Amino acid sequence: GRDIGMKAAFVNLFVVFYYFISAAAFIPISRPSMLTNRSPIRYSEIRDGTKPKRVYFDIEVDKTPAGRLTFLLADETLLPLHSENLKQLCSGERRSIDPLCDYEGCSFEFSRQYVEGPQYRWAHILKGRGRNAVGRPTDTIKDVERQRVCTHKVYGGVYYGEKYEEIADDPGVVLTVPLEGPGRGSTRFAIVRVGESPQEWQQRLLHNSAVLGRLESGLETIHAMARQSVAAPWWFNQGFSELSLNNAIEMAILDILRACGIHVVPTG
Repeated sequence: GRDIGMKAAFVNLFVVFYYFISAAAFIPISRPSMLTNRSPIRYSEIRDGTKPKRVYFDIEVDKTPAGRLTFLLADETLLPLHSENLKQLCSGERRSIDPLCDYEGCSFEFSRQYVEGPQYRWAHILKGRGRNAVGRPTDTIKDVERQRVCTHKVYGGVYYGEKYEEIADDPGVVLTVPLEGPGRGSTRFAIVRVGESPQEWQQRLLHNSAVLGRLESGLETIHAMARQSVAAPWWFNQGFSELSLNNAIEMAILDILRACGIHVVPTG
């Protein structure tokens, strides 16, 4: 009752005060990742106008909705052509020009390699329709110059894009596109469970690919995809959005309230 209301009001004031003091001091801050499986968001990215961007996919497994996957996209200046292609395919903004320029209705690869067990690859691959949203639809996307400045060495090879970092209480699931081998420079992408994979795999799963995003929410959906053994997961809805300062503050407040045992359902 009254005690909970006062507690919530105090938390609200504290979080807003903390965010704005951090902004004034030019200190990048992160939302408390220990409370959810969301990835950290730096306030400086929002303040300087480069709003963090998200893509989301609604997944169905065996004709039953399995939930939504939401990914925070990496710095798009690392690999701008690949990032823009992924963003436009997820937003569906070119469907009026080319109805095949999106992922809606596409299914993931399906075999024993994509079902948890001895042969599991710790990744889920979707080929898409093979028609890019950047450049000519059937041309391979190449961004060699940008690749050179975002190359990361890992045992046995290299990967590109956002550097993978271990984050406390974060499952380490990333969104990648291939830069070498099958499907490179096309609509193909993978959801890779780096942090949950055995120690001998980990970042080696990223060989010859580029990290373009990190899972913000939907870990239970990933698990549902990996544990099904009847049919290929597929998605029936998708989208793209930018994260504003108001959204970031609201989510931080909700996270802390939940940690205090106060359950709040956001509206809108």
